[in-house]
Amino acid sequence: MSSHRFLSKILTLSSKQIKLVDLIVPIGILMLILPIIWQTKIQLDESNDFVQEKALLQQQDMFRIKELLQAIETSLKASYLKPSITLIKDIQTNIKIANFRLKQARTNYSFNQKVGIAKFHSPIFYALQDVEKILKEATQENIADSNNFKLLLYSAYIRIHDANRGAQNDLNDASKAFEKLTDQQINKSSLFKKTLIIYVSIFSLMTIILWVGYFKLRILKNKEVKSRKRLEDTIKNLNQGFALFDKKEKLVVCNEKYKKMYPPEQRNKLLGKRFSELWHTFKPSVACESKHQAVAKKSKISSEQRDSTDDKIPVEPYEITDRYGRVILIDNQLEKSGNRVIIFTDITPQKQAEKRLRHIASHDNLTGLPNRSYFIERLRSAIADSRRLNTKLAVIFFDLDNFKKVNDIYGHSGGDELLKGVAHRLRECIRENDTIARLGGDEFIGLFEHISTWKEVSTSVSRIIESLKSGVSIRNTRQIITTSIGISIFPDDGNNIDTLLTNADIACYHAKNMGRNNYQFFTEDLNKASDKQRQIENHLNHALNRDEFSLVYQPQLNFKTGYFSDTEALIRWKSPNLGELSAKDFIPFAESSGQMNALSRWTLLTACRELNSLNAQVKTAIKLTINTSLHELETENISQKIKDIIRLSKFSPSNIVIELNESIYPSDSLRAAKALQELSELGLSVSLDNFGRGSVSLKALEVSYITRIKISPSLTDEIENNPQQLRTVKAIIALAHTYSIQVIATGVERESQLRQLERLGCDGAQGHYIAPPLSFEALEQLYQTTAQQA
Repeated sequence: MSSHRFLSKILTLSSKQIKLVDLIVPIGILMLILPIIWQTKIQLDESNDFVQEKALLQQQDMFRIKELLQAIETSLKASYLKPSITLIKDIQTNIKIANFRLKQARTNYSFNQKVGIAKFHSPIFYALQDVEKILKEATQENIADSNNFKLLLYSAYIRIHDANRGAQNDLNDASKAFEKLTDQQINKSSLFKKTLIIYVSIFSLMTIILWVGYFKLRILKNKEVKSRKRLEDTIKNLNQGFALFDKKEKLVVCNEKYKKMYPPEQRNKLLGKRFSELWHTFKPSVACESKHQAVAKKSKISSEQRDSTDDKIPVEPYEITDRYGRVILIDNQLEKSGNRVIIFTDITPQKQAEKRLRHIASHDNLTGLPNRSYFIERLRSAIADSRRLNTKLAVIFFDLDNFKKVNDIYGHSGGDELLKGVAHRLRECIRENDTIARLGGDEFIGLFEHISTWKEVSTSVSRIIESLKSGVSIRNTRQIITTSIGISIFPDDGNNIDTLLTNADIACYHAKNMGRNNYQFFTEDLNKASDKQRQIENHLNHALNRDEFSLVYQPQLNFKTGYFSDTEALIRWKSPNLGELSAKDFIPFAESSGQMNALSRWTLLTACRELNSLNAQVKTAIKLTINTSLHELETENISQKIKDIIRLSKFSPSNIVIELNESIYPSDSLRAAKALQELSELGLSVSLDNFGRGSVSLKALEVSYITRIKISPSLTDEIENNPQQLRTVKAIIALAHTYSIQVIATGVERESQLRQLERLGCDGAQGHYIAPPLSFEALEQLYQTTAQQA
């Protein structure tokens, strides 16, 4: 750094950097030098002034004495020419004055005799003495003796004249000497000043240099102190633990976070300890050492780069778990200087965050169960273990029954409570090494490993079904829940993930078709049925556009009139690839694929148009019974759709009967109940089919819009010979009539059965004995014949 830059840096330093003690020495030196310099200057100036003043005074005195000598000389000359005692006396007076002046000047000025008054004084003094003597003699002479008197005066004149001429020369010489002396004095003063200035400048410069050097050292020292302070503060405030070992492997620096690795009683005794004494605290596990050895071997790390102790510390960062359960990342750095720096980073929060993220990524947020991705990985690992150990495993697919009803009654929050309760029950019912995961919605999946027999799986699944039957608490209400379960076994039902999952899903679907609340193992027959279902789904997409659907009608006999009064419209699908299919074969797929709305609209519109035409022919009001589903009531604006159909077909709404299966009657579905109420307000009638088979509450008969029930064939198939059936049907008829509800018997196959139902007071009957499902043309012919007979 150049001097001017350094000085500029000093000038720009803050007051905090320059302390008072740093300025005491230079200020003291300056305060000492300045008075001396000033006093010397004053003395030199006074000396010069004194010499000049004295020289001027001497010259003035010499001129006055010279003037007196000149006056004496003039007076003597005048006396010589014209002698006069008075004039002589005046001369004597002037001589006395001149002597007095000479004595005074001699006393005041003691200069070198070679110059000045001393040299000037002596000839004049002696000349004056001589003249004074001559004049004294002259006064004693008789003035009349003028010759002698004149001679004396003339000799005095000559003596003064010579003295005066000598005094003039001396005066000239003295003036020159005075000038020379003054010049010498001035030169000496100037030289002294210059010398003093040079000495003072050198001294001041040395002082400044010393002070600048001192201050530079002070700055460097301050920088070092501040750097050390910053380093100490940095180490102290590090989020990591820090330890520095010197070349002798002794601990010289560490911070508080490092000390916390040790028990409290040891923390103040760490400094000075050797590395080998502290190594046990952060020694890696066996697994970490093995991993490190592989890394070291691969990277060819020399022994000098590793620890000098017997226990080798890895040169790569590694993790340990300390006595407090914290996860610590340790980074060991061996410097070229021989010092060792070890940094300890508490990565517990990161590890916990990673664990939470892994849990979020692999678990369902609502139930806390593993999700699909976690289950797939677990299943992949389990299949590999089963192959290696030659064991079996089971994949179990769970689908909760009627979960949508729970959502309708309690809302989504209630549905969430149910799912959490079900998840808790499933966890309680499985073994510790088994896995239960949630796929989404109301679907769960399980993995049972190391199974020996199918019975073992059946026992576990039956325990789950029974546990769920006990109910799940939702808002302090016990809700009964059932589930349909499908099971596939590895390797019997598949040797890969996709096959096992697909087959478990097929078995679950079969369990639903079997009435729900049961479990089914996968079989090849189910696989064939599943293939057929996939074919139905594929061809169903284009069936309506290709005009592959048709309607058949099954009339109902009215016991009161003895004629056919109503007819039920049934949809059929004549597929060129699959053959003729009934509604139960494809309606579930139409619902799941979103085609039910279009299909039900086509069915009702076609039936209304055809029956409108038939009513015009037979001139009677034949009622149309049309089946609907809970799915249609809950997901569509069915009342608006029927309004549109009535407008297009001009069919009377009073002649339409909406038929709903008792097993899906929406006693707890507010949306479906509202839809039925709206249909009733339009003038339509509502009928319950298969009454007596399900578990519908008798309170359903109190609902105003239900005007008809159809007794299930299971209650009338042995009515002639089964007293229990007879009593049941009789009670149902009596109860329904109490509420002014018509009762229609279904599944009538025999005349005796028909007659028994008529005797019991049934309002009507339907079955193959009365009339099988007929095409519209056959229905027209039947009603025309009946009309002719009437």
